[in-house]
Amino acid sequence: MRDPLVLGGLAVAGTLAVALLDPRSSGVWPACPLLSLTGLACPLCGGLRAVHDLAHGDVAGAWGSNPLLVALVVPVVLAWLAWTVRQGRAPRDGRPTRVPPGGRGPDVTPGHGTLGATARRALGPVLLVVLLVFGVLRNVPALAGALGP
Repeated sequence: MRDPLVLGGLAVAGTLAVALLDPRSSGVWPACPLLSLTGLACPLCGGLRAVHDLAHGDVAGAWGSNPLLVALVVPVVLAWLAWTVRQGRAPRDGRPTRVPPGGRGPDVTPGHGTLGATARRALGPVLLVVLLVFGVLRNVPALAGALGP
C-alpha cells in the first residue's frame, strides 16, 4: 500500500501548492522552456494553470489552459484507485495470490489488474503518441484557440 499512498500524497501536496500559488501571478512557477525558446506550446503547457483552475472548481478555465490534462484527470484517478485497491488486497507475506479462472474476485498478483497484458504494454506508447499528436495539433494556428495554452 505504500507506493500508491505516497504517490497519492505527492499528488495532493502538489495540487495544494498549485492551488495556493496561482501560476498566473505568483511568479513561483517556471515558464515552459520550449515555449520560452521557440514559441511552441508543448503538450504540458498550461498544465499548472489547469490544475489551479480544477482545484478551484473552474473546469471551463482548466479546459482552456490544457484540455488534454482535464480529459486525463478522471482516467488517471480511476487507475490510481484501482492500483490502491489491488495493493490493499495483496497478501501481506509478499506471495502473489491468483484467483482461478471462474473464481470470484480480482487477480491480485503483483503486476496484474483489470488491464490485459497487451493493453498494459501498449499503454505507454499510446500515451506517448497522444502527447505528441496533441503537442503538434495545439501549435496549428487554426486549432490554437481550442487547444492552445
